Amino acid sequence: MMGRCLTWVPVLLATIAVVPQSGPALVGGSPDTPQTDTKPNRRSHPAANRDMRVTPEREAAAITFARVNAPELVELLDFLRDHRPRQYRRAVTDLFRTSERLATIQERAPERYALELRTWKAKSRIELLVARLQVNDSDQLHGQLRVAVKTLMAAQHDLLVRERARLQDRLQKLDDQIKQWDPDNENAVRHQTQVALERRNRGARKANK
Repeated sequence: MMGRCLTWVPVLLATIAVVPQSGPALVGGSPDTPQTDTKPNRRSHPAANRDMRVTPEREAAAITFARVNAPELVELLDFLRDHRPRQYRRAVTDLFRTSERLATIQERAPERYALELRTWKAKSRIELLVARLQVNDSDQLHGQLRVAVKTLMAAQHDLLVRERARLQDRLQKLDDQIKQWDPDNENAVRHQTQVALERRNRGARKANK
């Protein structure tokens, strides 16, 4: 197994990150594709490009994350640890950050977590298959790549559908608020007048106590 790894790992190292950390985005996708993950990108700041200190705890968390969600990456990590320490630290850092990002999503939006994880796993699989195809252009690998791309597209499709539903719900709430504060809406004017009077009456009762 490691013999095969040695042939395609150098190809993958040219683009390794280990795999994209961003939210749903098709490989080679359109720049108009909505980004559902609004968390600031820590790589945008120069300091963020430096290697995070790889502690034993972070290393263990990163390797466990890879072993559970992308076992093929473990072979790559083994190679990097033994032959490319700098790239190994970078890979561990990126995997740890990815695991932390997904853990935050799982805590805040459990229903979105499964889709985000599917997206990451598909991207990881695509990166590895593309690297292997550069040294072994086989029909089998092309078939596997097609399956991985379809998996990524399905996950992104579901994420975008979910995001659209969220935005539609938000727009409906804004429409309701606009009606509530429309000065030409007599019912809304009466309601706000009543609210003001009740607020004044409550203040008067407190003052008399």
